[in-house]
Amino acid sequence: MTKNMNIGDKLSYLRRKEGYTQEQIAEVCSVSRQSVSKWETNAVYPEPEKILILSKYFNVTTDYLMDDTSDNVNEKVSDSRINEDTYTSCFNKVCNIELKGWDTPYLEVIPIADKEKVLFFQSKFQKLGCIRKEYIDSFLVLRDDCGATSVSIRSNKQNPFLEFVDKKCTIQMHSPGIKSFIFDDDGYQGVIIKSCSETSLTIEENGNVLSIPMEKIAGIEEI
Repeated sequence: MTKNMNIGDKLSYLRRKEGYTQEQIAEVCSVSRQSVSKWETNAVYPEPEKILILSKYFNVTTDYLMDDTSDNVNEKVSDSRINEDTYTSCFNKVCNIELKGWDTPYLEVIPIADKEKVLFFQSKFQKLGCIRKEYIDSFLVLRDDCGATSVSIRSNKQNPFLEFVDKKCTIQMHSPGIKSFIFDDDGYQGVIIKSCSETSLTIEENGNVLSIPMEKIAGIEEI
């Protein structure tokens, strides 16, 4: 791709790359083929809602489409395409990671290790976190240059969250049917993890010791 491509150039490039016709894109956006042609020649700028539709259809960010200074296509890798190679290909890259059924993703995190059923990452504040891989819906790689620090992960199948013992953390819980993360009802914020096993996690919250079944935990992030 040529640098400093505008939105019309990018739409034309993405459409041709995927093998779509202008008629197909027009149908997706509920517009005429002539409108798509005008977008691609920069005669007319797509409306904001059409840009959102196009970004989802091509699995790129709206920022990429609208930023004339960027030629870096940020591709979203969705659930049906995620495999073990996906995790390693995202190592040491800044990503957004969405969870199944949730509106709030993990933003600008850096995957650093793949351990059994758990993916470990560093936050943009260089705090350690992890996500149960079964709850990952998609990856969106934002950039390569991340500056992640080297971390040795001790966790294993028997103690998947060993790294977080004696640390203050936020715990994101898996609750089918709830689409957004609400700390009070659907997780724990600022709790101390006391111990972990293959089946449960023991935490201390406001002086109270609680046990959480492992299968209900979607992710943990150090704070």
